[in-house]
Amino acid sequence: MIELKRKIITQNENLPGILYGARKSKNLSLSQIAMDLSVHPKYLRMLESGDYLNFPEAPYDYQIVKKYSEYLSQNSERLWSMYLAEKDICGQLGKKKTHVKNILEQKKSLWSRISSLINFPRIILNSIFAVIVLSIGVYFTGNFYYSLQPPKLEIIAPLDNLITKERQIVIEGVTDPGIDVSINGETVLNDDSGYFKKEVKLHDGINLLKITASNKKKRENSLYRQIMVVEELTFKD
Repeated sequence: MIELKRKIITQNENLPGILYGARKSKNLSLSQIAMDLSVHPKYLRMLESGDYLNFPEAPYDYQIVKKYSEYLSQNSERLWSMYLAEKDICGQLGKKKTHVKNILEQKKSLWSRISSLINFPRIILNSIFAVIVLSIGVYFTGNFYYSLQPPKLEIIAPLDNLITKERQIVIEGVTDPGIDVSINGETVLNDDSGYFKKEVKLHDGINLLKITASNKKKRENSLYRQIMVVEELTFKD
């Protein structure tokens, strides 16, 4: 029934036939027009085949029909009216098809429903088991992956390449909880959130500070800070 109506719609006096005939008379391809109009060729193909049920909704349908009509030197308002009328016919046929499908689904046999009820507890048990297995797998996979990664390490202060006349400086940073932290090999305590703070003595000249965070798998993450100590700070105008 749907196929019969679609054949009627695609006659030359209707929208698909008009568009197809106008395009062929100009010896144009769908791909060429689609490129000129910046429209996907499948939408132009839908218009020429009368496939309105899968066509974009408003306001895009109006824009596509108008652009395509004007490109082919056709009356866009007339073709838009034809599109609305033909789409309404297709919509009614689609509703009838959906209605018939719903009726068929409602006429399931009593035995099929009883079988579903019998298998329902088994489905629940299988689903619960699958969820448990999946959760365990995700947990161990995540832990394994995490153990292979170096710990997070972020230095809050000081900035790198700092020039100062002070003989000590405070190193502040944050890492993952439970991670060992050291500065130039000296252990630094961190709190439950991973925050650490340590005052470090400096000598004249360039001081290279290596801040390292390591986990139980000996995966390390190191950052460096270069601090230069001078007698006096001078600034150029």
